[in-house]
Amino acid sequence: MENALTENGADDADEVTGLLEQVDGEIASFIADGAYDGEPVYQAVARRQHDPPADVVIFLRASAVLSTDAIDRQSQRDRH
Repeated sequence: MENALTENGADDADEVTGLLEQVDGEIASFIADGAYDGEPVYQAVARRQHDPPADVVIFLRASAVLSTDAIDRQSQRDRH
């Protein structure tokens, strides 16, 4: 797997899709720190592998809030 360095103003989460494309085979889990906290990362992992879905574990930022209050519409990120 190739390492990717980003410019100071770049968002690390923007690199997720490219990094996932380098993975051969099935992804069991995706684990990351708060820099990757955001629905676009969860969506990128789901697009790369939807069956079986990979477990996504991202440590939430201290300022994280739910995107919706409706329990039945909560995303995987909200459930964390």
